[in-house]
Amino acid sequence: MNRDSDNAAEVIVELTGGWSVEFARGAAYIAKGDNLDETAALLLVPNQEVYEDYLAEAMEDPDHKEADGGIYYSYYDGRPAFLASVNDDVHYLISIEGDAEIEDMVRRCTVKAD
Repeated sequence: MNRDSDNAAEVIVELTGGWSVEFARGAAYIAKGDNLDETAALLLVPNQEVYEDYLAEAMEDPDHKEADGGIYYSYYDGRPAFLASVNDDVHYLISIEGDAEIEDMVRRCTVKAD
């Protein structure tokens, strides 16, 4: 999954239990079954500026919690989200758009830096 810089991230998604994934436009769309139109989670690898915006938003959420190497918080329209960094150059956001549990999506995704 390439970002808009010279850095790249490798994304590994655990697909047991009937989950599927599609990589497109710098994101991973994760869904139950093959119907990616009903996406359960979206994994993005944002650039530094976008990551800093997400981090500020996460820290402003009074219900945010730090766990699993990142921050759980309410994202756009109150959707559950998880924000984390692999290193100083690679960051990622997992946002739930369906009925999936955010913790399950975090466990299913591994992001590594090149």
